[in-house]
Amino acid sequence: MHTILEYVGITLIFIFVLLIMGYYISIPLTSLSAIKSEQLTSISQRMLNTIVLTTGDPEDWGRRTNNPTSFGLKLENTSATLYVLNPDKITRLANGSMYSREFFNPLYIDKETVSQILGAYRSYGFRIELQPVPNITIVKQDSYKFDVYVNDKRNMSLPGVSVTLYYIIVKEDGGKFNMIVIVNTSVSDINGKCSFNLQPYLSTINWNDVIGYLIVAKAAHQGSISVAVSDVGDYNITTLVGKCLFVDQTLTPNGVNDVRYIDSIKTVFSDGKSQISYRKGQCIEFIPLVNSSITPVFPINVSAVDTYTVNGKTFFNYTLDFVDYYAYIVIMVGYDGSKYRLIIALRPPLIKYGYNVPKGNVETLERFVNIAGYSYILRLYIWRTEI
Repeated sequence: MHTILEYVGITLIFIFVLLIMGYYISIPLTSLSAIKSEQLTSISQRMLNTIVLTTGDPEDWGRRTNNPTSFGLKLENTSATLYVLNPDKITRLANGSMYSREFFNPLYIDKETVSQILGAYRSYGFRIELQPVPNITIVKQDSYKFDVYVNDKRNMSLPGVSVTLYYIIVKEDGGKFNMIVIVNTSVSDINGKCSFNLQPYLSTINWNDVIGYLIVAKAAHQGSISVAVSDVGDYNITTLVGKCLFVDQTLTPNGVNDVRYIDSIKTVFSDGKSQISYRKGQCIEFIPLVNSSITPVFPINVSAVDTYTVNGKTFFNYTLDFVDYYAYIVIMVGYDGSKYRLIIALRPPLIKYGYNVPKGNVETLERFVNIAGYSYILRLYIWRTEI
């Protein structure tokens, strides 16, 4: 009997000792986890500040063909308020599919290179995303009718937002190339929705003469202006940095000889009034920041051309005589040897840049930023990749 009691007593003491040891062991483990979490938060904040508050080196690396030695997206040579970013630097982070179209950027910097420049390689994963604010979704109902939905950064509907829909068409008529810009304005309802019926304008167009078109929407809300392009349309996407438009050689095989002048621009407004300009241009810049009662497109020309080859793929580098800081899209008409092509470049393209975000401990930070006059949310995701 005494032996059994001794065994019971020893067992209870052993269990008690194990519980005490487990308690004291868990304290440093919990503290280590908390320390790692605090370190991740601190590192995330430092990385975000580097991205949005520094220019990188060289300061104008966005307009160069080589990679920067330090990374930052801030607009150089400006005393503007915080979080003003350079569209050319963001353009160099865009590549792959865009608006349901393949997009090859000859100046693309891959995520591994940026990870090394940021000092995160093999230690931290990251992802950078841009979202327009307000966020815009364009939905095609039929050939003439379109709905535009406006939401805040959390995808909540925004009523009372001024929305402008632009339908941009380029057509050939007797060897001349003419642009038609249809401008319609409305205000979003309680569900953040605007409905546009463009039948009075589109039904009069001979679509056999149309070589390409695109649809753009602008939303203005509480001082913020955002723009979105619809994936509905007939256009090719290319790259613009600074004044250099890089066009795949297959779209204009003979260089500038395959670039067509746009001879006239007709802008049609909601009230039925129109403006016509006969200023010719080899390219057109689209500036949606201008008042919706005046034409948002302006002709520009090519001042020089050379070739640029990367990974066995050749591009014509068309240097334009001028690109307005607030231009959102530059448009060109090219001839690929068999058909005419509408070619566009965005300033900047939207990006989802970096690695796929895993489940688990991921730090997410946001900043409101301004790029060439338009409003965005920049999101940075960062997580540990080492144990």
